[in-house]
This record gives sequence, structure tokens and C-alpha cells, in this order.
Amino acid sequence: MSSKTERKDILDFKSLFDVKKLQEVSNLETFSSEYPDYTSFLLENARLMDDALITQTYLVIENSSKKIVAYFSILPGTVSIDKALKEQFPEVTFPAYADKLGTLHIHHLAGDADFCDEYRHIIRFIIDYLRTLIVFKLNEHLQIGFISLDADINTDERIDKKYEKAGFKQVGMSMELPLMLLPVYDTE
Repeated sequence: MSSKTERKDILDFKSLFDVKKLQEVSNLETFSSEYPDYTSFLLENARLMDDALITQTYLVIENSSKKIVAYFSILPGTVSIDKALKEQFPEVTFPAYADKLGTLHIHHLAGDADFCDEYRHIIRFIIDYLRTLIVFKLNEHLQIGFISLDADINTDERIDKKYEKAGFKQVGMSMELPLMLLPVYDTE
């Protein structure tokens, strides 16, 4: 699929879906990931972590059916600015006065098994949503330069390739999982 076609698909998502905070939705039982750990996180732990202000969880809801298509939990993070990071991201302008840069870390991201084939570009939609949130809201008071995540290759051995296709680069390891970064601002 061409990049132009994928871009149109992403724009179509915005007319098909609504993104709501977890606290705004009561019926979570309709969600079922093909990976049980991701389903149980949403049903059993996400509200607890949101209430403790550790994460903020958002649900992607299909407008026509009102069903949860995907969810993602985010939390703040940082990345150390070192020579290796600068070499991996030569297109990024790093502040000369800082040794760390803020990240918006994706703690969990999962799609509902019933919608995975139909909405296979949901990762790209969520990444675009997060970039918009960072650029137009969070960066008014912060300097978030990257979206970060730990690619859960123990659950899905191909997930790092899916994230690479969305523009992420592996920069190291975090708790035995690939740590991946994506610059917030497009450099193309």
C-alpha cells in the first residue's frame, strides 16, 4: 500500500472513530485482544493505574457500533541525549543545554481481535493522535521530543517490525524488550 493511500486511510479513521478517556466509558467487557494480558490489563488494571495518576488510558471507539476498537495507555518519560541518540536521529535538533529530553511513553497499545484485519493501520492513527496531542497541547508547557515504547516481542514477535513501519527506531533495550523511539515532529 502506498504512503499516500495509508495517509488517506488515517484521515478516514478520524471520521470513523472517537477517542475517549477511560473514565468516560463504563462498558469495557466488549474489548478482547488476541493477547489475553492486554485484555486483562484494560479490564483489571488500567483504571487503577489511571486513578493513581501513573498512566492515562484512552479508548478508540468506532462511531457506528460504539465498540472499543483499540486502547492505549500513556505516561511521561525521558530519554538521555547522548552521541548514539544523535547519530540515530541526525534529523532531530537537540537542545544544547539539556542532557535529557521528554518522551510520551506508550505503556500499553492493543487492538480488539475482531477489528484487527479491518483496521490494520490503527497504530498509525494512534501515533498521529499522540503527535497532535503533544504538538498542540503538551508542548505548550513541556518539550516532548519523542514518542517511546517498549516493543513487547514476548507477546508478538513481529511487533517491533510493525512499529518500525510506523517510523520507530530501536535505540536500546528496556526490561529485556526493545526500546523504540519516534520523533514527534516529522522530518520528511
